[in-house]
Amino acid sequence: MDNVIIAEGDQINGNQLMFVKSAGVLQHLNELQLAHADKVRDFWLDYIFSCKNSIDKAKAKIGIEWLYKLAKHEVPTIVYVDSPMGAQYAVHLLKELTKSAPASVGASVRASVWASVGASVRASVRASVRASVGDSVWASKIQYESFSSYGSIGDYGWVSFYDFFTQIGVINHEGFNQFKQLILSGIYDMIHLSGFCIISALPSEISRNDAGLLHSISGPAIIFKDGYCQYYVNGVNLEQNTFDKLLKKQYGLGEFIAEKNEETKAAILLFMRENWGEDYLVNLFTEHLKEIDTYVDKKKPEYLQGTNEGMNIGVYTLFKGNFGGIAIAYVRCYCPSTDRMFYLGVDPVQKKAKDAIASLYRIPVCLKPYIKEIRRQGERYSTTLTDRGNELLKKLTKTEAQDLTPITGEEYFSKMTYEY
Repeated sequence: MDNVIIAEGDQINGNQLMFVKSAGVLQHLNELQLAHADKVRDFWLDYIFSCKNSIDKAKAKIGIEWLYKLAKHEVPTIVYVDSPMGAQYAVHLLKELTKSAPASVGASVRASVWASVGASVRASVRASVRASVGDSVWASKIQYESFSSYGSIGDYGWVSFYDFFTQIGVINHEGFNQFKQLILSGIYDMIHLSGFCIISALPSEISRNDAGLLHSISGPAIIFKDGYCQYYVNGVNLEQNTFDKLLKKQYGLGEFIAEKNEETKAAILLFMRENWGEDYLVNLFTEHLKEIDTYVDKKKPEYLQGTNEGMNIGVYTLFKGNFGGIAIAYVRCYCPSTDRMFYLGVDPVQKKAKDAIASLYRIPVCLKPYIKEIRRQGERYSTTLTDRGNELLKKLTKTEAQDLTPITGEEYFSKMTYEY
């Protein structure tokens, strides 16, 4: 791809995006360009996750006809459906109507688009939904038809990347511009056949967690207009039957142990923990958990001045177990005076209860020598530093703040003045 020199002062969305040039090559982006990159990213993310866009059939028709002509195939009849699963059923019905399966032209389309758009263009994003569609097709006992390699949600990653450089004038590729318009016609996925092109619409609802992964512990994480939906927990696809059992608390320990997929097991544990807490997990697995160690912490008298001295004892018991290859460990925290009990998940490598509970506390390495006092309420910690520690805290860099370390159980309980 040739380097393109853009004159200073070129206008993009009303802003002057001035280039930093060296020997005719764009070396780095200035502040305006970086800000514009954020806008391009947000546009593409919003395009799907807002769930507000529907198929523009006129634009889709133009793009599909261009794509097929590019691959030297006749213009197809376009069939619009509401979901990827609907696309599979559409192919099945077409086969029944024509009594012969339309020959797939996927390989030809892939080769032609690749050659036209450029060998440096790579699709870096794949729609994980496709794997689940395959499972649904298998359950429906109809033949699975491969989705297109180009012309789907999977293209958003690389298209948004080149869209940015197109918008700031670094490239202007006619084939890419045409392909981008096809993607922006509101399609979710396609199946390319000889004489037919099946197009699936975008989802009507999408749920994600803070990490951006498909996630819902109350219902489907992705829903299409025709009712087809899929269940995800922390980005891991769960079968509807499994999800329903979990939601109704009908999922048994035997099923968990029999599950062979480790990612699925982790997702199931997360589902239980987020919905019902550590107590539920411990109760479910109690017969397979072994009590490893107990530590009794009795507060010093000076810490209890001005109180009713009812919180002077804390009992911590470490439980460990292994379920089908997944090691689990918990510390049960119990206050005899209030009869309050809760469980905190810890790293299974822990061997002592006092060290296990202390391992949940983290502090920047440079501040560790200056801890004056620690307080804990549930899973929330507060730390009082010495005067020197407070001076260092004011000057703490981002890198230093992220360089965290645990402390030993001995250090933890020697500094702990209040727990609840």
